Amino acid sequence: MKCSSVTTLTDFDNSGLVQVYFGNFTPVVGVNTHNLPQAYAWDGVSSLIVDVCYTRTVALSSTYYTSNPITPGTNTGSNKTVYFSSDATPACGNLNGTTSNIRPNIKFGNCAASIPSAYTVSVSTNGTITANYGNDSLKVEPTFATPPVGGNVVYTFSVTNPIGGCVATQTIAILYPPITTSITTAITNTVLCEGSTTNLSAVGASNYNWFYQNGAGGPLQPIATTSSITVTPPAIGTNTYVVTGNSPCPSSTPDTKTITVNVIPMANLIITPLPDVTKCLNQPFTFNPVAGSATTGNAGTPYTYAWTELPTNAPAPGTNSAASYTTNSNTTTTLVVTVNGVCAMPTSDTVVVKNFVNDLGVAITNSILTCPNKPLDLNATITGGHAIYNYTWSVNSIPVANTPTLSYTSPSSGGTYVVSVSVMDSCQYQTSDNDVIVVLPNTLSIAIVDSVSLCGNTPFTLSSTSSGGYPDYSYQWFLLPNATSISNTSGLSSTTPASEGNYAIQVVISDSCGYQRSDIQIINVLPPCQVEIPNVITPNGDFANDYFKIKNIEYHPNTSVTIFDRWGLKVFESSNYNNEWKGEGVSDGTFFYVIDVPQDKKYSGFITVFKK
Repeated sequence: MKCSSVTTLTDFDNSGLVQVYFGNFTPVVGVNTHNLPQAYAWDGVSSLIVDVCYTRTVALSSTYYTSNPITPGTNTGSNKTVYFSSDATPACGNLNGTTSNIRPNIKFGNCAASIPSAYTVSVSTNGTITANYGNDSLKVEPTFATPPVGGNVVYTFSVTNPIGGCVATQTIAILYPPITTSITTAITNTVLCEGSTTNLSAVGASNYNWFYQNGAGGPLQPIATTSSITVTPPAIGTNTYVVTGNSPCPSSTPDTKTITVNVIPMANLIITPLPDVTKCLNQPFTFNPVAGSATTGNAGTPYTYAWTELPTNAPAPGTNSAASYTTNSNTTTTLVVTVNGVCAMPTSDTVVVKNFVNDLGVAITNSILTCPNKPLDLNATITGGHAIYNYTWSVNSIPVANTPTLSYTSPSSGGTYVVSVSVMDSCQYQTSDNDVIVVLPNTLSIAIVDSVSLCGNTPFTLSSTSSGGYPDYSYQWFLLPNATSISNTSGLSSTTPASEGNYAIQVVISDSCGYQRSDIQIINVLPPCQVEIPNVITPNGDFANDYFKIKNIEYHPNTSVTIFDRWGLKVFESSNYNNEWKGEGVSDGTFFYVIDVPQDKKYSGFITVFKK
């Protein structure tokens, strides 16, 4: 017998059949009823396939295996029967057959008895039925004197139906609590933050009573009768909970356990306010907030930190869960630092981070026109930026100073020099400016315009001509080779050396820039040539002492000679005397002369003329 979803059979289907009845019976006309000795569970919906084998015996007829003509059938309207008919082969166990819409009239009965008292009842060996009340209820006593460990005992009851021999069983678990109760709690003490809840639980008893003890040794306040409770301790510090429990047995001994909950006050955290910051572009800035607790008895440590950005409240970029936070933002940013701690109320502070604009400017305020090797100062004027400033000065790209003002000595050569200053402020913003130093060139020149060829110890004059340069000028005349200084005027008025020979005269000119130029002239000092004037002439034609002959007059051109008689009358005059007067037009006598020797002096005296 088995359940199936098919409603029309096409062949034998023996798989999955369960044998629920076995035995020989003699069919009768009409419905043949069979009471099954074994229960079979049917859902009342599925189709049932029943395998029935009919075997005809020799005593009844013959040795043929044929259909039983006295077994009535019912027309089902569809093929619900598969049968096998053969005169030579046993029918039972054959797997081939013919389908039919006629099925035999068979009825399967259940095992129900008419009254409960007709059942046979038994219990497992760990119990004894001491009273039976018509099988409606039983009284069972355990066969053991002491309950097993755990106290849980399972009894198995069997009920047998006398009709068909059907048997039903049922198990019942009986708990035998111990006489002495022993309670175990999940925790005996714990630490809790103010306002928090915790779960307290106990095992080992059947009945529980929870109490809160108000103060040390104080009264117990009932709060619950369950095995576990959720509590919010009302007091800061020590809170005591007591649980008692016992088993259902009236004679059991109860147990008591105490749980201590230490409540820590919620810390009121504070943060020293962070001032708003304006930082430099492209430079980090680190915040180091100082947090603390204003609550006595709970510092709230260790602290946790969270840095976020407004208005999104998104986590700040970078490392945002440490006490310090470094921002690299180049835009205005609003940061929020939130500090939390153990049993603490979180607190926050807001800080705004701005950035200095790069407005640094510098200008060299004074270009320079100067002479070479002259001290000068160049000033750099700063605008904007953020102190402190660092300076770098260079001239023609060569670093020369790092001070706000350039104190410098101008180059020794004339020309235009580019001076630059580069400035960096504390934000490392940088800017620069250029200017020029113009060093005046050396355009000075000088030349000695005269030459000299004179007697020794003879006064002479040399003139110079100069051009270019930068006034005022200074002059220096030297007699070489000993470089003896002989004058400091533009022209030289001096006296020739006493000894004959060639002498070098140098003139050096200097202008206000210190430029110098020089020229050299050679002077020729003749042999000794001082004039000697006679005091008598005898112009008698003997060619001896006929003329008023002045010795060395040839070395003194342009010497003027004037002769007067005794009455003061001029008898002779020459502006360039050449020893040509021999007393023409005068008679013997004494005459007065005046001789003017250039570059020497005037001579005067008397000359006597004897013609006879």
